[in-house]
Amino acid sequence: MKNHEQSIADESEPASEGINEAENSSLSLEGVTVPERQSDAAWAEGARKANPVLRIIAGDDQPAANALKLHPLASWLAFGVLLAAAVPAPSHAKMPAPSQSYFATAERSHVPVTRRNAARPPVRPSPVRSSGTSGSTARRRQVAIAALAETGFVSDGERQGVGDPNDQGPVTDTAPSGAMTESPRDAEGVKGTDEQVLASGVFSPIKVVASPLDDEPWTTVIGRERLDQWQVQDWNQLANRVDAGVNFNATDGSINIRGLDKNRVLTRIDGVRQSWLSDIRYGYGTSVRGGLSSLDFNAVSDITIQRGVDSAAAGSGAMAGLVDVRTLEPEDLLAKPRSRGGVAALIKTGMQSVDSSWLVNAALAGHVTDDLTWMLQAGGQFGHETHNRGTEGGYGVTRSQANPANYSLQNYILKLRQKFEGGHRLGLSGTYFERQDDRTDLSASLTYYYPGQVFTSDTVKRKAIALDYNWDDPAGTGILDSVALNAYWQQADLETQLDGNRIKSYARGRLKYPFGPYGRHSSMQETTLSAQGVVVKSLQSAALRQRWEAGVQWYGTRLTQFAGASDNCPEPVARSCPFIKANQADMPNSKGNQWGLWLQNRMTFGQFEVTPTLRYDYYQQRPQNTSDFVANPAHVPLPDSSGAAWSPKVLVAWSPLPDFSVYAQYAKGFTAPTATQLFSRYGTPQTYLYKGNPHLKAETSHGWETGVRYESARAGAALTYFDNHYSNFIQQVVVAGMDFRRPSYPMLIQGFDNLESVRIYGVEAGGHWNFARGWRLSGSLAWAVGKDLGTDRYLNSVAPLTAMLGVSYSQDTWGVAAQIKAATSRSNVAYPTKGPQGQGPDFQAPGYGIVDVTAYWSPAEVKGLTIRAGVYNLFNKTYWNALDVPSGAGRGMSRPVDLYTQPGINYGLTVTYRY
Repeated sequence: MKNHEQSIADESEPASEGINEAENSSLSLEGVTVPERQSDAAWAEGARKANPVLRIIAGDDQPAANALKLHPLASWLAFGVLLAAAVPAPSHAKMPAPSQSYFATAERSHVPVTRRNAARPPVRPSPVRSSGTSGSTARRRQVAIAALAETGFVSDGERQGVGDPNDQGPVTDTAPSGAMTESPRDAEGVKGTDEQVLASGVFSPIKVVASPLDDEPWTTVIGRERLDQWQVQDWNQLANRVDAGVNFNATDGSINIRGLDKNRVLTRIDGVRQSWLSDIRYGYGTSVRGGLSSLDFNAVSDITIQRGVDSAAAGSGAMAGLVDVRTLEPEDLLAKPRSRGGVAALIKTGMQSVDSSWLVNAALAGHVTDDLTWMLQAGGQFGHETHNRGTEGGYGVTRSQANPANYSLQNYILKLRQKFEGGHRLGLSGTYFERQDDRTDLSASLTYYYPGQVFTSDTVKRKAIALDYNWDDPAGTGILDSVALNAYWQQADLETQLDGNRIKSYARGRLKYPFGPYGRHSSMQETTLSAQGVVVKSLQSAALRQRWEAGVQWYGTRLTQFAGASDNCPEPVARSCPFIKANQADMPNSKGNQWGLWLQNRMTFGQFEVTPTLRYDYYQQRPQNTSDFVANPAHVPLPDSSGAAWSPKVLVAWSPLPDFSVYAQYAKGFTAPTATQLFSRYGTPQTYLYKGNPHLKAETSHGWETGVRYESARAGAALTYFDNHYSNFIQQVVVAGMDFRRPSYPMLIQGFDNLESVRIYGVEAGGHWNFARGWRLSGSLAWAVGKDLGTDRYLNSVAPLTAMLGVSYSQDTWGVAAQIKAATSRSNVAYPTKGPQGQGPDFQAPGYGIVDVTAYWSPAEVKGLTIRAGVYNLFNKTYWNALDVPSGAGRGMSRPVDLYTQPGINYGLTVTYRY
């Protein structure tokens, strides 16, 4: 399979692939007296006169208002900077210790904390979710608050106001698999586990529910602090710097977990499923990104990565795992409830040498009333091509250096959160994202294009609106403990453009078309509507505690595609022009529907916990002929595609010791075929055809997993073994090779089919040890083997044995960290030897070891300021990520292998200021 950058320029050939403040009349804090609250009108008028930003908004300062009529990004950033500078900080608001994350979102390690008080298991709480996020999101927010208590943002009195976890009354338990809480710090003040669990929230006395996601035994939550520590700006950097068990395939732009990638790993942003857009015209999966490229990492609060088969958690797509991204919430910035009008701000800028990029980001949050909070965020990033270690420049297919490129992205988020009496909460959010990548394709084939005269562009856009409602029974005596409802609308666009100057040439004395200026444009758009409801009820007897959860989910999609063209192909079409088809749709419009029902019961008795889950899903895709698809010479009538899937899961956990537990899980999963896989038709009868298969079955999987884990105040470790079996694996295959005796499509027919069976098994491990004050040792390891049992060939999507080991030291004003990432050579490839005609085999990437170091400084003289620098691949190692190198499939590679080398030594610098 060619990647997008390669195949787009070779289109003439077939592609091979609150707590509220006490309202006293006067309150003295730290020697500062807060006067009696004014009326709303007087307060607003005084604020307007005293605040230059409000004067601009009100129009009192017209020149300044006119100056803000800039590009949207510039005006948003100007607004953020001005507001941060103009609004005085409340005198009682303490800043966190500089060593803490500015969002104070702690990171959970590879394993959940273990039970510390098995004699008194907690009562399972009820759901609180916002913007479509799962219950784990709410739980992690409470974790953040626990960390804030250590920084001075949350007082002991405020914590007591929402419940003491040591009280013998009903206590919530948000740790998965029967886990209990640990003290945020041990007796000596050394930081404890990565994620500490607080019994209930600080902002309101509400309880938190776990979702099926929380039950997954191997889940990693990567907090904002960890992302900043390693200056992560994209998925590739996340995979290289954070976790050995998470990989990224830059060729198809997808996360790889336990040997699977693309649409087999479900990605959600604030609970919104991300579209997996793939254009068959440029090689299936190469223009995709699956929503991954429509994310600004500077807007992220935390990322939850769940590994393993589990469609019971999310439906279609969770074959290998689930990636849940949570963007910033008002509570992340408003670490302590403030009086009306209080505003918090976060401003960040930085640069990275790996792609000569710089970024700027500003976020504002505040209280309109004690119960209504808001947040605005705007960010931008601008850069160039990611440098590799290729040495061959020039033009043509032998070039191994990266092609010159420019990219820009902009991201805007608005969130409103309202609390009502009686345990009700309402949330509204809106997102707009746009990224554009422009490249000069110097590696385009010189057979078809003049050197350096091929230009390509990709544009990804995403717009989303989400509404959520949550109710929690404040008395705890109702028929239900909680109700959570959410709905969202999303529109995702992928546009691909090529402009080139084709060579004028002759074949057998006949002029070949097209030549001269040449353009191609392809666009895809998917619109999604979704609604979901969840209810929870807890029951308890002397010997058994149960927590029942039932839910229903529906989402519908509408997908459109079109390919436009500009060239000098004459009418009737010249013989060479049928290879270059455009001004048509390569697939019909498609309407999709999927709905699911699930039921879960978490049962706890003594030292054991058993959690069975059952989910049923029905899915359907209906093609709709359009005039653009009828104009496609390869179009044919296509039938509907539908199916159903049962997804059971059972998790059993046993905690014989307070800090030690053993677990085992069985789960089934499925991935429904996409509209591209079902309905694509690209080709002409006289040449070749790339086609979908409307008779595809859904991919299915069943997997076993077992492991042990240990977690104490100072250390934690885990080991798990998994064995997953997949059936009806969807792959692109050659249906018919070259045969000019065949009257239609004599050159090639390529399509999709279900493979017989695939097996992937392996081991994952992780741990950490806080061995002295300020010192921390951590590491992770992942090893897997995957085979197509039908052909007995290894899967090239499985990464070799990979490990990370790091050590860090931090104190109040500075800290340093270093880590090594190492991988063995990949000898288990699909085609280890040459093909039948002497073509090259699959590339067997050699092993490597790289070292990264980072440091930060938070000067005590400037509260809220943090400066961070990092050096990556310190010893300038030349190495390959084995997953990036395309499979030769026994036919050899079409590009030099050095084109796929990772960057050499590079550095980053970021400056963050929180107000």
